[in-house]
Amino acid sequence: MQIQSTVFKLLIMLFGLLLSAFLSELQASPLTSPGDDAAQIVGSPGYEIKNLYQVGFVEIDGKNIAGSRSMMWLEPGRYTLTVDMFIRNPPGGTRTLMRSNRRDTSGYNKIELVVEAGKRYHVLAKYDSQRKGVPFRTVLHQVESIVD
Repeated sequence: MQIQSTVFKLLIMLFGLLLSAFLSELQASPLTSPGDDAAQIVGSPGYEIKNLYQVGFVEIDGKNIAGSRSMMWLEPGRYTLTVDMFIRNPPGGTRTLMRSNRRDTSGYNKIELVVEAGKRYHVLAKYDSQRKGVPFRTVLHQVESIVD
């Protein structure tokens, strides 16, 4: 009985530590709720006719995001975003889906943005035949106001 009580206390302490770590990480996250005081970041749809492809956001400033997101809301500020690229039917390539390697250090799947509240930022993958090695890079395709 004494062992069960000790194990139970240890489990409660461990749960408390995990919960506090989760809550502190959540508070430090730049992710926020939709609204006029936030910026919307979108990675879809792609425009294959213009050699622009969908992305999913996987990291903000080197910190993993739970799952890959094609849209998110951020507090105004400067961020380095890491994306997975979803390349379908690349020019001169096969008709398969290509995904980037987020651990690649060449930076082709990273972009630095300064975002403002009330704006929508379209981030996509761009095919550029002039680039040797990795012909894809992450680009800011369009910025538009979402507040009237």
